[in-house]
Amino acid sequence: MKRAVVIFLIFIFLFLGIMIGSNSSSLDNSKLSEELKDFEGQITLPNNDYHGRDNQEVVPNLFAKIGKKVEAIIDKTFDATKDVIKKIID
Repeated sequence: MKRAVVIFLIFIFLFLGIMIGSNSSSLDNSKLSEELKDFEGQITLPNNDYHGRDNQEVVPNLFAKIGKKVEAIIDKTFDATKDVIKKIID
């Protein structure tokens, strides 16, 4: 019985993740796809003179620091959840 409940909860979480990650109408993908088509058109021409942007080193800022901390918290949460699920199943 425990195993069935755990599997059901896993499927619920996966389903919610798919719903959250799916394309929504608020995102404007048409602009990105248009820029991608223009870029591909430029680089595929014979004898093109495309010069890429110089990669600049990213300077860590407040948002990067917060993002790294949140990522660490999420990793710890997934590890703890995995351990709990293993204990329940075994």
